[in-house]
Amino acid sequence: MKPYFYLLILVSFLLNLLWENSHGALYITDKQWMQNLAYIPCSLGDIMLVLICYAGISLFLNNWNWGIEANTKQLVYLFLFSAFVAFVAEKIAIDMAWWQYNREMPQIPIFEIGLSPWLQISITPTLSVISAKMLNKQKRVWKK
Repeated sequence: MKPYFYLLILVSFLLNLLWENSHGALYITDKQWMQNLAYIPCSLGDIMLVLICYAGISLFLNNWNWGIEANTKQLVYLFLFSAFVAFVAEKIAIDMAWWQYNREMPQIPIFEIGLSPWLQISITPTLSVISAKMLNKQKRVWKK
């Protein structure tokens, strides 16, 4: 179980670091330190959101090990829950002025949140679980 969670955290970090760096230009920022650190602090926060999404589905399924053998139905649950978490997290961040979008950020009009950050936290938990599951299986094959 532990190796799977280590893989989940590592994959989540890498996916979110890539996403943060690719959409960083869609924000207005005076925080040069974030850009200098290649959005590492943001990616660490994103790991927490991925773990919150995983924990939410674990509680729903009453199974903390579900990700190791995740099936399509569980991944759909994760995606839907992640989309909800993404909406709440982004709405809080915007309302508390933690960051601002520039004109190039596509927005979801009804909700007044950025499309890119919403997609990020909607998609990366599911991609992280799938990737960690595949890497975990591959690791077991290497051990044989």
